[in-house]
Amino acid sequence: MAENLLPKLSTARSLNQVFHALAAVQTPAIIWHSRGGERIELSGRVLMNWVDKSANLLLNECEAEEGSTLHIESDVHWRCIALCLAALRAGALLNSNEPQVGVALDAATAARFTRSPDFLLLIDRGPLAMRYTGDSEAVFNVYDGEILDFCALVRSEADQFMGMPPHPTTEVLAGVTNADVLAEILKQARSFDSHQVRLDSGEPALAVLLNSQHSFGTPENALAIVCEVLGALVAGYAVLITDPTAGFTPAEIAPILASERAVDTRHQGK
Repeated sequence: MAENLLPKLSTARSLNQVFHALAAVQTPAIIWHSRGGERIELSGRVLMNWVDKSANLLLNECEAEEGSTLHIESDVHWRCIALCLAALRAGALLNSNEPQVGVALDAATAARFTRSPDFLLLIDRGPLAMRYTGDSEAVFNVYDGEILDFCALVRSEADQFMGMPPHPTTEVLAGVTNADVLAEILKQARSFDSHQVRLDSGEPALAVLLNSQHSFGTPENALAIVCEVLGALVAGYAVLITDPTAGFTPAEIAPILASERAVDTRHQGK
């Protein structure tokens, strides 16, 4: 497993300290598996590079600032996780009622917005797609605001976040502050750490399977996903994510867990 960051972060006072610590991690942080043997691995440093670029995109292309509202309509995808972390980085409020910035993967998810956001970020399902390859015309038919191709734009953004980190009292959800989120992340990290997640062989696991069954369909779900991810990363485990659209059976997931030395912690009493 990677370095356990809890000793460094046990007295952290801001999410910015968590992000700074993750940016120094060279070992795997996010591991994505989909059909056809598709595998993507991001170290902590690379993940935070995506987060910082995405946060800069929110500032520069979507006119976002601390307190701006954002909502993601998507199943779990590693790029959506990076973008949700970017929202935390920039001080955005996760809000599905009247979001200034919406995030979708296709026309079907774009159509779920009851009020058109000022900006719609389109994310391609291809894990390393350089641009949106879906049916853009279908999106135009259900959305009348400004559409931005996340995959095409994000790469040109600066590698380091250019904005100011949000204050610990800044709300992430209505009634939930950055400080509350930090406390939840550290709580989950301590839980992972205290259970000493191990393989059936008794050896320490290198990764844990993302257990959240949620999509990003509500702000609460989005926050639950990123808290679970950050909790595992702080405790020194990579997070294994299997593409929910791939329909993997338990029998198909088992060899993936074995190859990544990963554990489904739901079966270890976590």
